[in-house]
Amino acid sequence: MNSVAILLSTYNGEDYLNDQLNSLKHQKKVKITIYVIDDSSKDNTINILENSNLDIKILRRKGSRNPSKNFIDLIRLVPLNYDYYSFCDQDDYWLKSKLSYSIFKIKLHKAEIVGSRSFIGNEKLKIFDISRKFYNLSFNNSVVQSIAGGNTLLWTNKYQRFLNGFHHSIVASHDWYLYQMSYLYDYKFYFILKPTIIYRQHQNNVIGSNLGIKNLIKRIFLGISGQYQHWHNLNENHLIHDIDQKKINEINLEKAQYFYYFRKKNAFLRVFKIFFEFKFRRQLLMENILLFIALLIKKV
Repeated sequence: MNSVAILLSTYNGEDYLNDQLNSLKHQKKVKITIYVIDDSSKDNTINILENSNLDIKILRRKGSRNPSKNFIDLIRLVPLNYDYYSFCDQDDYWLKSKLSYSIFKIKLHKAEIVGSRSFIGNEKLKIFDISRKFYNLSFNNSVVQSIAGGNTLLWTNKYQRFLNGFHHSIVASHDWYLYQMSYLYDYKFYFILKPTIIYRQHQNNVIGSNLGIKNLIKRIFLGISGQYQHWHNLNENHLIHDIDQKKINEINLEKAQYFYYFRKKNAFLRVFKIFFEFKFRRQLLMENILLFIALLIKKV
C-alpha cells in the first residue's frame, strides 16, 4: 500500500473541514498522514483536527496568512519517507479514488507529478460545473499560466526530494510553482482529464473557479491592476535567479531569460519577441488575446 503525505493549510475552517477530513478518511488503497500549518485559527479548527481519528500532525499553529507560503513551507517540513505527496485545501471534498487514481496515472505515464480537473460544487457540494481540460502543457505555457489547482496535485518522492532542496519561500502560487519547476528541471507533469475532487465554491475562497464571464472580467481587472505583473516578478526568482545550474534544462532556462529580459523592453519588442518569436502561450484564444493586450500595455 502506498504512503501519502497530505499537506494541509488551515484557517478558520470549521464550516467545511469535517467534510474534507471525511473524504480523506475514505481514500482507497493508500495510507495517509496529514501535516498541517494553521494560521492561528480562532474558531474550532484546531479541535476538529485534534479530535479526528486520522493521523494528523500539526507542525505550526501560527502560519504566514498566505496559503501558498504555508504550502511551500510544508514541502520543506514534512519527512522525506513517503511514496507520494499531495496538497490539500480545507474546504474541498476528494473523490474516494483521488489518490489511488492519481498514483495509477503517475505510474502509467511515468510522470513525477500529476494534476487534474475538478468538479465545481456549491457550499453544499452540489456539483454544477466542471473545470477545463488542458492539453498543451509546456514550459512556455507554464511561464504565463497555471493549469492545475494545488488541491489536485500529487507528486512522487523523487520530485519531493528535489523540491525540498530549494528554499524558495515567496512564490506567486504553490500550484503554479510546481508546474513551472517540473518543466524547468525536466520532471514530467501529466494532466488528468478525469476530475478527482469537488472544488467547493463559496464566498470565502481565496481563489475561485476560472469559469464564466464573471471570472473572465475578474481576470481582466487583475491584469489591468498589475496583479499579473506582480506575480511574474515573484516567479522571476525561481525561474531566473535562485536555480540549480547543474540540474536545470538549459533550453528552458534560456527561454525564461528571454521572457524576463523582453518583458521590460518597449511595447514592440515585448509583443514581437515574447508572443510571436518565442511563442509564450496560454491555453485558449481569448486568454491569448488578453496576454497580447497585457504585453502591449506592459502588464505582464
